[in-house]
Amino acid sequence: MPASLLPRTSVTVPLRLSDFAPNQLSFVRVHDVVGDAPAEPTASAAQ
Repeated sequence: MPASLLPRTSVTVPLRLSDFAPNQLSFVRVHDVVGDAPAEPTASAAQ
């Protein structure tokens, strides 16, 4: 099975918090993250 199909234990995701100054953030917790399903190839893309 290709490694790309196996679940990952960790992933780096860019996170923008543009309304906060760096000194306002001491800890950020992100939970219940759900990824989008990969797009199915269309018939025109497969040709």
